[in-house]
Amino acid sequence: MKLMLGCFIYFMVFVSYGQTKHEKIVDIIKKLKLVDDQEADFESKFEVLKRKASSDDTIRVAQLEDKISEDVITEKLIVALDHFLEDDNVDILYRCNQLKDCDKDVDLEGLQEAIIVEFSTINAAIDKITNSFNAYSNSYSSSDVFVVIPVDREDGFYATIDYTYNTRDEDVTLEATPSIVQADILKVEKIYSNYGNNTPEISIAFTKEGTRKFEVLTANNIGKPIAIVIDKQIISLPRVNSKITGGYVNISNGFSEKEIKEMIRKLRGD
Repeated sequence: MKLMLGCFIYFMVFVSYGQTKHEKIVDIIKKLKLVDDQEADFESKFEVLKRKASSDDTIRVAQLEDKISEDVITEKLIVALDHFLEDDNVDILYRCNQLKDCDKDVDLEGLQEAIIVEFSTINAAIDKITNSFNAYSNSYSSSDVFVVIPVDREDGFYATIDYTYNTRDEDVTLEATPSIVQADILKVEKIYSNYGNNTPEISIAFTKEGTRKFEVLTANNIGKPIAIVIDKQIISLPRVNSKITGGYVNISNGFSEKEIKEMIRKLRGD
């Protein structure tokens, strides 16, 4: 009996060490139910979209939901874990029954941010629809292009002071310090609008802390604009109609490809 038990333990250890990194990551995703967590997150977001969607938007919501299959989620999780985790971290997670069991040995916050980056395109698409329902506009039609305003402030996202509906854009006053700075930005990229004439936009994904700050900023400024400043200029002044969650925002103002490239470089801190 002891011999059989010893052989069994040896076999289990041999199987563990005989697996490739990819195979272990697949097992980690299954054991820690990471796909279930992502599916639950998307399900709650789509539930909101479906409740708010008009007949015209229903097709957009359905098409986006169809693209987010279990296989797609699994593949993105595999990519995120493979890019972020070293072999030693993979072995540690492989032995864990819950993520919280490994918080002393693995940078779980960094891992979560890696997962956020991998799902950023999907979340940006969801948030774009959500924000359109909330009437929170980060983009302007060609007839309403915002004229940049010079301002003596460092780069960042700012709350506005003493704003009323009669305040002109050029007379807006900003807080002395930004609520969100470059360190709060996780990823910046160029995307193309799904509306109008497919114009280029800047898509920003915030860090975990940046997401929290953006939620607070928008929650505290409902009915007022927030200012996005780059190079001593307010480049966008969108009005907030509700708290914005999700950790993503898109900026569009009829910018040229060259202007967007330069702004992305500055937002990244390059």
